[in-house]
Amino acid sequence: MIIKIIKILKKKTSPIFNIQINSSAFYYKNFFNYKYKIDNKLLQTNTWFNEVWFEVDKYRKKDYFLVLTEYPSLLLLNYLNATTRHLFFSSDYFAFTKHNADKMKTIIKISDCIKLTPVCFYDYGFNWENKISPGGGNYIGVDTGLMTYKEKIIYSFQYTNFLLVFIYFYLFFYLIKNCFNLKRNSDESNIIIFWLFTFVFIFLSLIIFEDGEISRHRFPFDYLSFLLFLKIFLNKFKIFIIKKVR
Repeated sequence: MIIKIIKILKKKTSPIFNIQINSSAFYYKNFFNYKYKIDNKLLQTNTWFNEVWFEVDKYRKKDYFLVLTEYPSLLLLNYLNATTRHLFFSSDYFAFTKHNADKMKTIIKISDCIKLTPVCFYDYGFNWENKISPGGGNYIGVDTGLMTYKEKIIYSFQYTNFLLVFIYFYLFFYLIKNCFNLKRNSDESNIIIFWLFTFVFIFLSLIIFEDGEISRHRFPFDYLSFLLFLKIFLNKFKIFIIKKVR
């Protein structure tokens, strides 16, 4: 069904619909045979400052609103994918330590178990291959493009950080429960609520704009989430002890 929708959609989309978003400025310049309007060296470099991006944005906006108006379910599916695969994905050790995986298998295993990641106790057996990063370094990776939908679901589930899922949902319910009780909350609780509101808006922006680096960009918020969770837990523990003593 989805494949059929995409085929119909492609007939109405712009010429750059199938071009990778992260293609270089020079690639787009050659594709459009673009003539620069401003004589400025910076605006003609192979960077995000290149003038050609204004032309690219015109077409990208057209494609976005086409999907939004005619196939909103496809856009919703994209958001769902960004949420489940990136927001709750286990820590991105693939890019940071996987090139040393043969030297730290035990540490990675312990890390997976602490994070309640399913791969701790179940490994589907994906075909890991030696790859070369853009910087020339060797690392081990999986080509997800060759997987079936079933394999992609298993792959995503297998590396989901369920400890983080639990903490995220706990903090979310804490926010819902306390955001309407500002008068009864302490200053400390109000600060926590403020941080949680910040988290929600930042995560939403990452998901909506389908940032491929969500896993890395969320790292500082992961740590703050753990700290907030521990702080809330400690406060509840103190209240529990005080009640017991009384």
